[in-house]
Amino acid sequence: MAVGFFLHRPGKDTSNIDIIVSFGAKRYKRSTGIVVPAAHWLQATQKCSESIDRFPEGIEYNKALKKQKEAAEKAIAHFVGELTTPTQEQFWNKVDEFIHGEKKSVGGFTAYFEEYIKKREAIRTKTTAKTYRSLLRLVEGYQSHVGRVFMFKDINQDFYDGFRRWLFSQTHGSDERPYSSNYFGRIIKLVKVVFNDARYNGVHRLDPLVNFKADDHVADTIYLTPAELDAIMAVELTNQGEIVARAKFIIGANTGLRVSDFNNLNDINIGERYLTITAKKTGQKIIAPINSRVRELIETVNVFSSLSDPYINRTIKEIARAAGIVEPVEIVKYIAGRRVHNIFEKCDLISSHTARRSFATNAYKAGVPTIAIMKITGHTTEKSFLRYIKISKEENAQLLSEHPFFK
Repeated sequence: MAVGFFLHRPGKDTSNIDIIVSFGAKRYKRSTGIVVPAAHWLQATQKCSESIDRFPEGIEYNKALKKQKEAAEKAIAHFVGELTTPTQEQFWNKVDEFIHGEKKSVGGFTAYFEEYIKKREAIRTKTTAKTYRSLLRLVEGYQSHVGRVFMFKDINQDFYDGFRRWLFSQTHGSDERPYSSNYFGRIIKLVKVVFNDARYNGVHRLDPLVNFKADDHVADTIYLTPAELDAIMAVELTNQGEIVARAKFIIGANTGLRVSDFNNLNDINIGERYLTITAKKTGQKIIAPINSRVRELIETVNVFSSLSDPYINRTIKEIARAAGIVEPVEIVKYIAGRRVHNIFEKCDLISSHTARRSFATNAYKAGVPTIAIMKITGHTTEKSFLRYIKISKEENAQLLSEHPFFK
């Protein structure tokens, strides 16, 4: 009898970790739900590396693996005592019972969805778990609308079409906005992941959901040029709250930090040349250079005081308007499955996240290597990074014209 961990795809850059249990003449296998870079998996010890600098997630991942191993060993002891050889489902249900302290109840798709989230709470950030639950609540809302519990066999094209129609008939937020096509796409992506995870773990034997199309339109968003950022800095302010909000935004635009990070800085994050922080959203360690503007703001403004995100968003719009950033911008969005065009003054489109996008776009246009920018923004593929930055066709042509190849 033995419990071991192995990479599901050892030849790939990243892979799920499988747990494999040998019990008598039977072999029990399923995914742990943990995905790691192959370079940080130590097969000899069947653990992740625990380098604080290179792979800080390793410590928490190893704790989660230890918990699963102990639960599997308890399950083995249980069935040895019962003198029975369990089926795959019986064995893993018992493992989950030891992990969660209660019997696993897979009464339908949404019940498994909930179990899927619980299993990953130890290895995902609180923000990610909260997002997953928000998406699950919408699936449950549609389930209530239909008036029956969805089993795995019900997650088919009829479900896809019906859920899409229902979601696009709903609104959310205080202003009762309809859901975007991209938001539907996020839900469908997670539905596919959960459905296929259940199949992999032997809960059902239905075909994988390969025909569920997840809407994924490139968002129409803006960034601020260095000249526009200078204009924002040039606005004369007397209100301390506005001064702090602007300073935080400009720090974000020069470091690439998310608002959840640049709004929660403290002095231990500030070094002589670098700013070092563990990202609240991802848990990844970020190290960004401190340029002269950021250094000046840290030394002259109380940037360590915290402001609410809505206050920063509202204030930076007002300051941008005062800076004259009011040219009309056309924004195309896909709302409830329809293409919608709207014209806005640019200042009204600025939010705290504009700082991060401005950093990535301006650094790219300045010739900073893409891989170096991605180390700060956290994008894992160049494709996703290039979708994130905002480069117009005219700007792209200008960048090309300055390349030696076109001289």
